[in-house]
Amino acid sequence: MLRSGYRPAVSDRTRRQLTTRSQGVCEARLIGCTYWAMDPSHRITVKAGGRHRQARVKHDKLSNLLHLCRACHEWCTSRRDSEAYDAGLTLREHQHPATEPVMYRGELCLLTDDGRVINCEVITT
Repeated sequence: MLRSGYRPAVSDRTRRQLTTRSQGVCEARLIGCTYWAMDPSHRITVKAGGRHRQARVKHDKLSNLLHLCRACHEWCTSRRDSEAYDAGLTLREHQHPATEPVMYRGELCLLTDDGRVINCEVITT
């Protein structure tokens, strides 16, 4: 039973789109990865802008979300001050997720709001 006032991390529609993009496989694939994606992870945290009204619209974009296994999600959460930022897995509030590369399954990529993953090597060649 859901507690009163509970709001899921992302909307059902966004979760379905995220699962389609990830195919149920962790999008970070860090050391210790358990493979199966379970958690939606915001690159710009909801604490930086909230979950209501305009902030929710801003945060629930596919470019701002990664579908992670629990181990990779915990890794990102515990390293928000260094390694997670360097890999683009976590961003600062002023950054725009669609223009900030992320280490996606071992390759530097851009995430789009329509669910595409664009390899950055393709862009530069």
